[in-house]
Amino acid sequence: MKVTGVIAEFNPFHNGHAYFLQEARRLSGADYCVAVMSGDFVQRGVPAITDKYRRTRAALENGADLVLELPVLYASASAEGFAYGAVSILHRLGIIDSIVFGCETENLSLLLDAAEKLNEESPVFQSFLQSHIAKGISFPAARIMALRDCFPQKAGDYEKLLASPNNILAVEYLKALQKRNTSIRPIPLLRKNNGYHSRELTPPYASAEALRKIIFEAPSVRSKNTSDFHDLFASLEPFMPASALQSLITEDDRFLPVEEDLLSISLHYRLLSLSGKNCPLTDFLDVNQDLSNRILNRLPGYTTFTGFSNLCKTKDMTQARINRALLHIFLDIRKEDSALAAALDGAPYVRMLGCKKDAAPLLSAIKETASLSLISKPAQAQKVLSPEARRLWELDIHSAHLYQMLLTGAYQLPMIHEYQRPVCGLTD
Repeated sequence: MKVTGVIAEFNPFHNGHAYFLQEARRLSGADYCVAVMSGDFVQRGVPAITDKYRRTRAALENGADLVLELPVLYASASAEGFAYGAVSILHRLGIIDSIVFGCETENLSLLLDAAEKLNEESPVFQSFLQSHIAKGISFPAARIMALRDCFPQKAGDYEKLLASPNNILAVEYLKALQKRNTSIRPIPLLRKNNGYHSRELTPPYASAEALRKIIFEAPSVRSKNTSDFHDLFASLEPFMPASALQSLITEDDRFLPVEEDLLSISLHYRLLSLSGKNCPLTDFLDVNQDLSNRILNRLPGYTTFTGFSNLCKTKDMTQARINRALLHIFLDIRKEDSALAAALDGAPYVRMLGCKKDAAPLLSAIKETASLSLISKPAQAQKVLSPEARRLWELDIHSAHLYQMLLTGAYQLPMIHEYQRPVCGLTD
């Protein structure tokens, strides 16, 4: 049995993702494809546009055999944390032969070289890195400069390589594979659709960002007008598999996208409550003293989530970093939780979101080889997880319920408890 792994957000699932899953199976020669997918919140520090169950179904219907949830601690982390958490899950399944990842280059040797150099973290590299950060340069830019300083003969190669978000993630996947000392074989796949941040629309491929833009700028997003509804879907149809597009529709023919600013009121309340209790914001993941001061000083100017994130931004912190910090405050993800996960050698469990019915042999094999708990029914967690692991699990459940709260507030939907959610594909 050959099994390949992929790591994704599918936010939303589009033709490029379907191509990616198809090519992952072809390039790896795998019998099964396992996807580790972010849950209800994503790496940019914002809610996913649709819930994890709809995205799971789209993945299963377009090439994945098993979809596993990346715990929110990792799903909302920096590129390094995101990659390490997901790779650790694939490694601990004990059955993954290869990992396929999208990037903007087919030069695997250069990707591996950059990963190795960054993993070394030599004193000279760290000195250059801290020197650039002290000048007010953001971490991603400072890291490129430090590589340039340490290895001037390859400065141009590294700078070009790390200018792409997809290449940055590819390097982080390779760093994680090296740290885990795993036998999983890396397979780069040259992206076929437009770039990560591209907003171009050239059928059949468009980036997830471009599709989110179509959705959020449509005047009919929350409309029940049939013609408005079909106009929006007609604009998405060239870029999404039919099954993925259909999965966005609710029983009453509504499309329920979750916008970033649905966080606005709840986050504002959270920040006001914490400031009133004099709770140190530096307890939360990704919040240093400088950012804490900026958040508290600018709180009187709070209007919306995106507006406040922009208000807190400076040249030494990327927008995504600010978003993640605010999200961690909202979700109650603390630095001690990150330290706990590290002490547990990464997530000691993984939740199954969906599985094809004919993938039973894969599940049986994982149960034999995995060094983590595969949870198919949330009620199992209390029985199989240690008290320390349960803290991480509770973060997942809490974040899922907060996502449901956002949906309830925007669309007046009844909340569904996570423990009542069936595994997609096994019971449907």
